[in-house]
Amino acid sequence: MNPAPTADNTIDVPPKSLFHAPQGTFHATVREVRRGGWGRAMVKFTFELNVPRSSTPYRANLELAENMNSGSDLWHVLCKLAGRKAVEKCEGGKFDLDTLIGLPCVVVTEHIYNEEANHEFPFVVVRSVQEPCTLVCESSNCKASIKE
Repeated sequence: MNPAPTADNTIDVPPKSLFHAPQGTFHATVREVRRGGWGRAMVKFTFELNVPRSSTPYRANLELAENMNSGSDLWHVLCKLAGRKAVEKCEGGKFDLDTLIGLPCVVVTEHIYNEEANHEFPFVVVRSVQEPCTLVCESSNCKASIKE
């Protein structure tokens, strides 16, 4: 079967699954943030990963308990993405999760394999979300450093 020559009666066929992201540390962008999930108080982040030498816009998800107490996992991720001052400014009020859409960050992904099941692809988990890197150039030597 070949691709359709005309657009009269066609449907879009997506590229390979965007969620089969490789393992590693990647520059990323917050693509989506949603509350709720399977009857639990959760916040689900979807990140679009910038994988070097790949034209595939890989994605990775992170689900965290909807707990905004100081020091919680969600609190830490929001501080990394929006800044601690922005989160602290909302204490006693509400934080608009939509303000995170489009923000840059660094995401660390890891593959989890189930030895008992025969899955074609590993389960991809987000292990860490960090502030975006800035490029610091010193003469001809460039190195990435985490933004303070």
